[in-house]
Amino acid sequence: MLEKYDRMIFLQNMPCIVRFIPSFVKRYNIWDKHITETSECPFCKKICTTQNILFSRFKYIYNDFPFMSNQITVFNEEHKDTFSRNDLIDMVNIVTTLSGCKSGGLQIKGSGASLPNHLHFSISDEEYPIVHLNEQKLMQTEKYSISRFIGLPHLAIKLTGCLDCIVDVSIKISEIIKSKNMSYNIIFTKKGEIIIIPRIKENSKLLNRKVGISLVGGIYPCYVNCNFKNKSDNAVIRDMLSHWRNIS
Repeated sequence: MLEKYDRMIFLQNMPCIVRFIPSFVKRYNIWDKHITETSECPFCKKICTTQNILFSRFKYIYNDFPFMSNQITVFNEEHKDTFSRNDLIDMVNIVTTLSGCKSGGLQIKGSGASLPNHLHFSISDEEYPIVHLNEQKLMQTEKYSISRFIGLPHLAIKLTGCLDCIVDVSIKISEIIKSKNMSYNIIFTKKGEIIIIPRIKENSKLLNRKVGISLVGGIYPCYVNCNFKNKSDNAVIRDMLSHWRNIS
C-alpha cells in the first residue's frame, strides 16, 4: 500500500493532486545515485530475471518508487526508444483488459522519462484527473473522434473510437510533434482512449526539476532536486513536506 498524503489545487480548471510520498526519500538515496553512476540499463537487466509477461512483447515489474497506487512499470523486451504500431495497440489493450487497471502513462525523451533509451510506461489503478475535464469536439468521423480538453494551461488531445484508427492517427500526430522538435506524453484510459499531450520542454525552471506525465495529467508528486549526501533521511523528508505544504 502506497503511503501518500494528498491535497488539491487547480491548474486553471483541472483539479491537481499535490502528493507527498515519504518513501521518495529512498529514491534520492538509491535511484538517483544509481542512475548517475552506471550506464547499465535497469530494464535490460530485469529482462533476464523477471518472468512477468504481458502481450508477449512486454515485461513488467512493480515500481520501486511509485507516485500512484499499485503502480506497475511495463517495458518492451527490446532495448529501443520508440514504439511501433503494434506496441501502441498492445499498450491500449493492456490498460483496457488488465483487471484493476484504470490508466496508463507513457513518457519518452523530452517528456519526463527517467530511462528514455528503453521504451516503458506505467499502469495504475488510479485515474489521472485530466480525464474528467470537459472537452471540445474538434473532429468527428464514422470511426473515431478527436477532442481537446478545455480549461487547461496546456494542450491535451483525446482520440476515441476504432482502435486501429486512433492508433494510426496517434502515430501521425506524434510524427508531426517530433518534426517540430517537440516531445509528448500519452495517457491511456480504461475506455480505450488515447490522450496526447505535446511538450515543448521537460524541465521547469520554477520547480527546478524535470516534469513528467504526472503533472500534465493532474498529479504532482512533490520532488525537490537537492544534494542530500550530507543530510539525514528525516531532513530530506522535512524538505519534501515543506515543498508539499507550500507549492501552489
